[in-house]
Amino acid sequence: MWQVSPLTPVQSFTSVEEAQEDCGRHGARLLQPRTKDLFAGLLTWEADYFGLGKQHPMFASAKGLTAIGLKMKIEAGQAIPYYYDGTPVDQNIRNILPWNPQGYPKSDPGNECVFLSGGFLMNGPCNGHALGKSKRGKQVYNYEV
Repeated sequence: MWQVSPLTPVQSFTSVEEAQEDCGRHGARLLQPRTKDLFAGLLTWEADYFGLGKQHPMFASAKGLTAIGLKMKIEAGQAIPYYYDGTPVDQNIRNILPWNPQGYPKSDPGNECVFLSGGFLMNGPCNGHALGKSKRGKQVYNYEV
């Protein structure tokens, strides 16, 4: 079972570490999609839930970030996706990952965390996701139990 969290914008976080800690407080972890069907469902969910700005009007644009349980490791100059538990993402799943066509995945250091944004995956820094000067988080996340 998986669900989006937090349920209100004021509860969102500025780092993936904060999101992971919150998942742990609920006996869960960041969602680690391991099947093609789950990835497809995740993209549909993101479009339905955030594309229309139903719960989080501030995420109605492609600038919102949804953390999932993937991280990138740089191996031989390439960015390779891994699950948070250290397991590499299966090649069959890697082949269907919907990376943002505007330069993702990035293979330079400092872009370890993977996010859903605007129907695509992007990798970027794990920290510092705030809305302007307000310092309010702009990152939500999916967790699984």
